[in-house]
Amino acid sequence: MLALEDKNKPTVSSGKPVEYGILLIDSITKKYDAKIRDKILCLFRNGTYYKSNKYLIEDPLFVESKYRHLSQLVDCAAYCIRRKYRTPPRPDEQEIYDRFNRLIEDKFLKDKHGQFLGHGLKFFP
Repeated sequence: MLALEDKNKPTVSSGKPVEYGILLIDSITKKYDAKIRDKILCLFRNGTYYKSNKYLIEDPLFVESKYRHLSQLVDCAAYCIRRKYRTPPRPDEQEIYDRFNRLIEDKFLKDKHGQFLGHGLKFFP
């Protein structure tokens, strides 16, 4: 969402056509996907406290990540984050996960106490 807003700022003022995006979500099962779709449709259509979704079109699409390279990349990043916060890696694996996490976590905004801010990393039970 933020990338589309940033990309469209000069476009809107210059009169060029704006660019829109489609949200792709990793598919689990049809039943689970339907539950997720129901939960996010309101946010998708109305935005959140932080942002509106004026540049996202259509309902989100559920895809199998094995067919989408960027979905595979997101799966890899999510797996590394999960290993750090939920199931710490074994001592012999720690260095590789630390390297991956330094690449990933630097992209999230944090306050002076190291707490994540805004739209960054969210923890769900």
